[in-house]
Amino acid sequence: MNPDQLLLNLSPSAIFANLLFSAIGYYFFRHGRRESEIKIVVLGIVLMIYPYFFDSTKALWAIGLILTGIGYWEIKGKYEI
Repeated sequence: MNPDQLLLNLSPSAIFANLLFSAIGYYFFRHGRRESEIKIVVLGIVLMIYPYFFDSTKALWAIGLILTGIGYWEIKGKYEI
């Protein structure tokens, strides 16, 4: 295996995406545990872990936005009157 393949994508956009979506994932994880919602807990864990499996910055942003949107609609749907 080439040692260069072991390096993560260290572009500023990728680092920011990783930090942003990991923080959102942590929020979802905490919120899901507090409300006993396993779906939100799992979504939070996925948001915290998925950046380690993708090198493309575009993929990081696309997947992160999709997962965040799913979590937002799951949480918002529970509290609408």
